[in-house]
Amino acid sequence: MLLAFRFLSGLAGVATITCGSGTIADVMPLESRGKAMAIYCTGPLMGPVIGPIAAICVGVVTIIAFIILRETYPITILERKAAALRKSTGNPFYTSRLDSGLTRKALWGRTLLRPLKLLFCSPICAAMCGYTAVMYDPLYILFTTFTFVFSDVYHFSTSIIGLTFLGSGVGMFVGLAFVSSLSDSIIKRKQAAGEEVKPEDRLPRIVIIPASLNMPVGLIIYGWATEKVVHWIVPMIGTAIIGFGNISILTYIQTYLVDAFGVYAACAIAANAVLRSLLGALLHLGDCRFMISWGWGGEIRCWGLLRWLWRRFRGALGFMGRGFGRVGGFRLSFREG
Repeated sequence: MLLAFRFLSGLAGVATITCGSGTIADVMPLESRGKAMAIYCTGPLMGPVIGPIAAICVGVVTIIAFIILRETYPITILERKAAALRKSTGNPFYTSRLDSGLTRKALWGRTLLRPLKLLFCSPICAAMCGYTAVMYDPLYILFTTFTFVFSDVYHFSTSIIGLTFLGSGVGMFVGLAFVSSLSDSIIKRKQAAGEEVKPEDRLPRIVIIPASLNMPVGLIIYGWATEKVVHWIVPMIGTAIIGFGNISILTYIQTYLVDAFGVYAACAIAANAVLRSLLGALLHLGDCRFMISWGWGGEIRCWGLLRWLWRRFRGALGFMGRGFGRVGGFRLSFREG
């Protein structure tokens, strides 16, 4: 029963993760998407921190949003206008210029397959999604070990353990300020200079490299501190560093996917969410056995893996590089039908 309802929760919850990015691509100009995506990406990461309180507020806001929010998807807007013209004029030949000509059944089938096709047929999307998934796994591990670490090692009471999530929350908020201040400023600077703005501009080395290094550094601090049982503030600092790096990487990669895949931004984010969640769940099973065998300090060994993956990810990104995500076979095949 528990697994069944968790499945239903994930089935419904992933809709907000995927559709939100599509809405940002529809309504936000290019030079403002970085800040919008930074705020949007705090949702999945801050959920475990402020989830109980946020759930009440979100429930009320969602009900209101269903009533007052307007449609933003261009294809749907034009189709509704065409349908209104057909009804008012009696002319059945009014159609949207974005109409694919597919039946509803065929359209549903294509829409459901798009994220999978992106994941398996677009190397740049697969690389981005895979790296995000690997970076996400330590966060799952942290949240599941907090109770055991701070109760067994530091002897915190049940009421105090909940406050240990604030460390990662503070790191995420600092990362949010860091990302939102730099992402859009880079785009605006290039626009002011009359230079061409590319999706790859969302992944500047001056930002991505320090953010990616925060993950292994934070894991080292957290693992070493819990193994040596130093003051509780030290592992909290480690979780804050991990939260900073995690939200920075996630926001920049998702903003890149939105810019690179345009009208298919929601599909790219869907592929990212599916792979990230699946890999996080599966790797977590092995991580639990790993930590039982090696103790809480075993997380330090994750540093070598993350560093190794990052070097190869940077190499893959540089090889597949500029413009590949925008003009690859996926984009062309869907435009040609």
